[in-house]
Amino acid sequence: MERLKKTLKDFVIEHIYQKLMRNELTGGDRLNENSIANELAISRAPVREALKELAALGIVEYKPRKGCFVKTFSKDDILGVYETRGLLEGYAARCIADILTDKDFELLEKMVNGMESMALKKKEIEVVELGDRFHDFLLSFSNEYIKRYARQLSLKSHLMFRRFWVKLYTPEEIKHRHLIIVETIKKKQQIEQVIREHYLETANKILDYL
Repeated sequence: MERLKKTLKDFVIEHIYQKLMRNELTGGDRLNENSIANELAISRAPVREALKELAALGIVEYKPRKGCFVKTFSKDDILGVYETRGLLEGYAARCIADILTDKDFELLEKMVNGMESMALKKKEIEVVELGDRFHDFLLSFSNEYIKRYARQLSLKSHLMFRRFWVKLYTPEEIKHRHLIIVETIKKKQQIEQVIREHYLETANKILDYL
């Protein structure tokens, strides 16, 4: 999660999110304000703010009189996140197909090759981060509303994909799936459909695995 201006609240959000990415926290785990504040040697106020923001993002769930817990994603959550992200990104990619340059496509292909390389090395978080950069690039020319909602969805999808991708795709498949997107945008044909299918395939694979 990258932010332009870091505050203590942002620092706490990053700390919790990275723990989720490393599977040090998982669905249903309680997030105790005091414990987090003591661990980071800060006051409880920024921890409370961070938990509220994570709850607004749908990553943390607040239960009255019980506290905050890491959200356990249901099958509907998984399908909804991936389906909606595919719709937003497909539209965004179609809109920029006419303005991308050869240099832009070279950058996208470089990121795809990087994903395969990191996957071969079993560097799971790095695969997710490179995939994030790839997909964020397709959204980078969009309006702020699309970028904001897509970013919220991607934070959830990373947590889902991070847990399962080694069981869903080989390194070669990861590369091939993303090269299809690059080639589709180059040809300016069926862009929205291809990107929607890209996301729905992953959602269905996760659901089948579960």
